[in-house]
Amino acid sequence: MPFKLCDTCTLLLLTSLVLLIQNGCPGSQSPVLYDHGYISSPNYPDKYYMDAICRWSISVQTWQTIRLTLFDFELDVKRGGQCHDFLEVIYSSNDHFKECGALGKQIIEVMSSAALVLFTAGLTSLTQRGFLLYFEGEL
Repeated sequence: MPFKLCDTCTLLLLTSLVLLIQNGCPGSQSPVLYDHGYISSPNYPDKYYMDAICRWSISVQTWQTIRLTLFDFELDVKRGGQCHDFLEVIYSSNDHFKECGALGKQIIEVMSSAALVLFTAGLTSLTQRGFLLYFEGEL
């Protein structure tokens, strides 16, 4: 017998999806993502929204470090020597990774058990496909 959500659950799920699409990003108080998981730009793999600031706090066990695998990365290119859209990984108050443009598959090692992933898209962006990454704890 196939799995069926209750009618109230379906309504809550659809409401959540509509809010996610309207907001484009998790709120500034987004929950911490633990252990492992995928993170993508809003609307991925379609074009992301202009004027977005998205934050994800990620955390693994305290004895682990974080390994990010960037599977897909296509943001607006530098214009005037500046990235107007960028993906940033921050830990211990330091920028560990900050890029725009297009990249092939990347492995990013974060020597901490907690990090902040920040995606910023400017008002005048030439929006692109965005990004897809996977994070996990490493011993």
